[in-house]
Amino acid sequence: MNQAVQVQEGYSQDDEMMILQVIVSGLMMQCHINNLVVDDMALFYQNYQFDIEDHINDLVENEDWDVNGIIHINAQIIRS
Repeated sequence: MNQAVQVQEGYSQDDEMMILQVIVSGLMMQCHINNLVVDDMALFYQNYQFDIEDHINDLVENEDWDVNGIIHINAQIIRS
């Protein structure tokens, strides 16, 4: 399925989880990225922003989100 995906600029955090706002075909969703150290989040986001967006696009294409509409990504996958 080809869905329009727009990742909003910036992020918020909840403990050691980065939270991104994602719009998928007009519907607001969240992406939670775990396995991050709070002090490393800004640098991680800066270094991997486009890799994160590509990965989110792949997950949305496969409709890979939980029952609450949240996309989950392990930061180690982005770093590898």
